[in-house]
Amino acid sequence: MKKITNIVVLILVLSLFTNVALASTNNNLAIVERMVERTNESIERDVQRTQELADTIMNNLGDNFISRGIVDSLIFALVKMTDAKAGATIRAANALGVTVVCEYVDYYIGYRWVEIDPLYVISD
Repeated sequence: MKKITNIVVLILVLSLFTNVALASTNNNLAIVERMVERTNESIERDVQRTQELADTIMNNLGDNFISRGIVDSLIFALVKMTDAKAGATIRAANALGVTVVCEYVDYYIGYRWVEIDPLYVISD
């Protein structure tokens, strides 16, 4: 009888920890999904601002080496900023046990196409 009681107690304890672990995983997934959504919204705003600024520069200065140089500088800064935001979110997600990846999307900025990396949650 004592063995059966020990087994029942063990099953109950394992069940409790499993439920807590699952709740934690689901909570982490929800947190990461919100982080990814906010990061992607921020990246989209950065791209939009850069596109608008690049269009203004190209319209006011014309398509020449000076305007292209300015647009290239804007693009360089945009890519660095979006890579930093994406990298920080990916590291935070990994720390919470959720895998997040980038999938590059093409955007036309100024006079050329640029790959920017929005994030996607792929697993937990």
